[in-house]
Amino acid sequence: MRLSKPFLICALLWTALLVVWIAAQVKSQMVGALYVIIDSPLVCLAVLLWATAIVGDVRLFRSSLIGGVAVGTIALVAGLVGPLLLSTARLGPLFGIFIAGPLGFVLGLVLGAASFVDNHRGRLPTTSAGSPNPSLQRTPPE
Repeated sequence: MRLSKPFLICALLWTALLVVWIAAQVKSQMVGALYVIIDSPLVCLAVLLWATAIVGDVRLFRSSLIGGVAVGTIALVAGLVGPLLLSTARLGPLFGIFIAGPLGFVLGLVLGAASFVDNHRGRLPTTSAGSPNPSLQRTPPE
């Protein structure tokens, strides 16, 4: 198993910030379904950083982040514009900001990671057991 030091440091820092953020929410009794939805992209990003640090392949992070931003942006715009066009309520766009955008980002992260794993099946730096894959190790030039 090859650890990526920059991603490991980012994962540690992000996890520490996430724990402080969630502890502050629990202390101020701001716990509910809405906060779970709002915090879900932060948790998924922490999991993605840890997975990238363990796998050691930056392409996993890049693929997942591109998917998350793309699907999250589409969901955010649809959640903002849809209620504006279809409803007379003034608070309609908040659906896009607090629910559709974060859930779209999480869905995009998952789809991006699944796409990466599907496209690189058998070519990842480690096997399922965690030991280095001998077929992927570089041989010195002769």
